[in-house]
Amino acid sequence: SLMMDKRPLRQPLTSYPGVSILIAAYNEEASIKDTLVSINQQNYPGKLQVIVINDGSQDETANIVRNLQASFSWLTFLDLEKNAGKAHALNEGLKLVEHDLVVTVDADSYLHRIALINIVERYKLDPPNTRAVAGKILVRNSRENLLTQTQEWDYFLGISATKRMQSLYQGTLVAQGAFSIYDRAALIEVGGWPECVGEDIVLTWALLNAGYRIGHCEDACLFTNAPTTLREIIKKKKRRALGMK
Repeated sequence: SLMMDKRPLRQPLTSYPGVSILIAAYNEEASIKDTLVSINQQNYPGKLQVIVINDGSQDETANIVRNLQASFSWLTFLDLEKNAGKAHALNEGLKLVEHDLVVTVDADSYLHRIALINIVERYKLDPPNTRAVAGKILVRNSRENLLTQTQEWDYFLGISATKRMQSLYQGTLVAQGAFSIYDRAALIEVGGWPECVGEDIVLTWALLNAGYRIGHCEDACLFTNAPTTLREIIKKKKRRALGMK
């Protein structure tokens, strides 16, 4: 497979396109500030628009984001009164997007300092029929307990390595909502994020069915907090399994 991989090498671009980042947030007061700080540290050389969609949070998420708007000129805040789910929030945010490239980032995650540059370069240098590229998700809280340590290997081998292999065959099966880049026109063409369980999976398959290629950027890293209890792990696995049906 490695011998067959004919992707152009990722390299710096002469100019970087504008990027709009969508962050759907529901009760993320403990993490949303860190997520936005990690985006600010990207020093992305192109135009940047970040839209945080508060999906009816009952905690201090909205107030935290409003306070940060004074510090981050690129930050737009959309406050939804009622919780209607992640897909609905992302679709509402999509209406405000200004750029042709759209990135989704989970509100409880932290971007590596060159993750955004790397995923944009990979997208622009991939085959021309590429309409999405999945980033690499790693576990941020891997030292919390035995369960998170186990999931660190699951994310690295079971998810990241699998996506890398799938990309060699021009068909990464899931551009995960936690960190992926999409073509705005293609998102609109397939109707945006479907309001169902596993919306990122169903969206990816809609893009594949439309004849587009989904890539993977193995060096665009985002760190996320993995579930810390067995109950949370089962809930997450169940959601993923339902999305794959």
